[in-house]
Amino acid sequence: MAVFCMFSAAAFGQDIDERLNNLENALKSQARTIEEQQKTIDALKEEIARQKNQGPMQQSRESEQAGQETQSAGKDLHQKVQELTEKVEQVAEAQTRTFPGIFNPAIGVVGETVFGYRSRKSSETGSGRPGGYDINQRSVELNIAASVDPFAKPTW
Repeated sequence: MAVFCMFSAAAFGQDIDERLNNLENALKSQARTIEEQQKTIDALKEEIARQKNQGPMQQSRESEQAGQETQSAGKDLHQKVQELTEKVEQVAEAQTRTFPGIFNPAIGVVGETVFGYRSRKSSETGSGRPGGYDINQRSVELNIAASVDPFAKPTW
């Protein structure tokens, strides 16, 4: 019983050391993140102070430049939207385009014909069929298919 207690205490001690190391690493990571955020805050405060110290003339020049950049970006965006609209219209037109024979049905004929030749005459074979060539038409199939809607096709 004493051996089990010592073993569990040693395992418990290792578990606590592991947890402490994990917590130390997490705290160090958070401290680095806080330092980076504080640097960003300080840089932004300096930028605000610099903008306040600049005269209104400098700020108006910067706002004019920003306005011109915004207008040029807006023109580029408008041009891209127009190009995309044209492409979409071309695709829509291609999908609605019909062909002159689109409603004409597809027609097919399939037949099974057997040709034969008998070299013996009916008197030699004892049958009522004379000798010579035989032609037997076993079956004829007529297939007609057309789509009611040219974009709907059967899936069988």
